[in-house]
Parts: sequence; C-alpha cells; structure tokens
Amino acid sequence: MATQVITRRADIAAGRARSVASRGLGELFARFNRWLEQRRHYRTTVSKLNALPDELLADIGVLRGDIDDIARRLARQARAGR
Repeated sequence: MATQVITRRADIAAGRARSVASRGLGELFARFNRWLEQRRHYRTTVSKLNALPDELLADIGVLRGDIDDIARRLARQARAGR
C-alpha cells in the first residue's frame, strides 16, 4: 500500500513535469510560427518592391537600396498588428 502511494505521487509529479514541458514546447512552436509568418511577409514585400521599375519606386519615394529596411519594418508592424 505504501508503494502505491509513492508510485502515485511520482506519477502526479511526472504528469506535472510533462505538462510544463509540453507548454514550453507549445510556446516554442508558437514563437517559431510567428517568426515564419514575419519572414514570409518580409520576403513577399521584398519580392514585390524589387519587381517595380525604378521610375515607380522614385514616384513613391523609395530608393532600391532602402527596400530591405522597408520590408523589415513592414513585417515587424504586421506582426505587431498595426
């Protein structure tokens, strides 16, 4: 009987540990998915801006060398929900 009590306590402790670990893993996957989404947004923005002719970029006030910075800023803003 004493052995059963010890075993049950160990099972409960193991269950809690597993639960904490799974929550940590879930958070890790959530952060990774948010990073992937930000990266996709960045790559799409870079691709679309690079496809525009220089004249159109000049009309909207964007230098070709600024595309990377603009895409990073827009991806961060999209992630923040602005």
